[in-house]
Formats: sequence, structure tokens, C-alpha cells
Amino acid sequence: MTTVDILGSAKAIVKQCSSKATCNGAAASASTDANGNGNIVTCCSAFNLCNFSGADSLGPRACFVLLLPLLLLLT
Repeated sequence: MTTVDILGSAKAIVKQCSSKATCNGAAASASTDANGNGNIVTCCSAFNLCNFSGADSLGPRACFVLLLPLLLLLT
């Protein structure tokens, strides 16, 4: 379940696991006003990955590049 709360220019995004019934209930009661303030709830299954952040993680090569200066200082 992804919940987006909007108040003016502030936006809070919460991604969490929930039962289908809980998410559907939250989505049914979610609403925004004419100014776009309020909340939006999106339900998903494991197959469409709506809770996936999309953030990249550091791979081995990036970690090595970041640690290289430290290794040179220790040598």
C-alpha cells in the first residue's frame, strides 16, 4: 500500500505492507480537495511492484571507488 499525503507544497509518501482488505478500505476513504490537499492510497500486488522505491544501490565497483582513498591512506 502506498499512501501520499499532500498539504500545499509538502508531500509525504509512505510505502507499507497491508492486507488487501485494509488497503481497499483506506483507498475507499482517501480523498483530495479542490486544491489537491488530502491523501491518495494506491493498492498493489507483488507483481506490479508499486512499493518498489526504484532507488539504486551501490554495487561492488562503486563501493571500491568510494573506499579507494581510504585504502591509499592506510597504505
